[in-house]
Amino acid sequence: MGSPVLFPFQRLCIRKEPVVGGSKRSSVLLSSAVSCKPSTWSKLRRVLCRVLKDHEVLGTLSLALVSDEEIRNVHRDFLGVDTPTDVISFPLKSSEGFEHDDVLGQVVVSVDTARREARLRRLPLDREVALYAIHGTLHLVGYDDLESAKKRVMRRAERHYLCIYDELKSQSRSSRRPEAPRPRKKQRPARA
Repeated sequence: MGSPVLFPFQRLCIRKEPVVGGSKRSSVLLSSAVSCKPSTWSKLRRVLCRVLKDHEVLGTLSLALVSDEEIRNVHRDFLGVDTPTDVISFPLKSSEGFEHDDVLGQVVVSVDTARREARLRRLPLDREVALYAIHGTLHLVGYDDLESAKKRVMRRAERHYLCIYDELKSQSRSSRRPEAPRPRKKQRPARA
């Protein structure tokens, strides 16, 4: 099966964050076909860009947040498995030099699966989505989890980048200024 072309979602929510890496740039393109609170997207983009930078990978990473139904279709159409899954990665650059507009690859994350798992594990949804996105991105930069030794290395990298994600979230919470109390309105004298 071939690699998919980037998802043409009807409801597209795109944000890009470039990372300087030599003369070229790396960036993360986020798109969502499901309603998902984007309040932590900037932190997630920064972590995914960090993965690319740490592994000296240049290009654009496409991250698609989809439903179970959509990821099931992708899983079936491209991998021959007719079930939903948590995350699928598609490299769009090959060793033969194929380049699709400098797109490194696409990571497809099921928000429905992330929501279920987050509830079961009593974790915030954004952290579960971040785990899946980091996992998929690590596959694109060369990590593998089929053999137990390689799986341990990949899990260690996932934990490392999740810690960075958690730090970014806590920094943004601690940097928020408390709201100043609103001035009271002056009482008008009662009319007689």
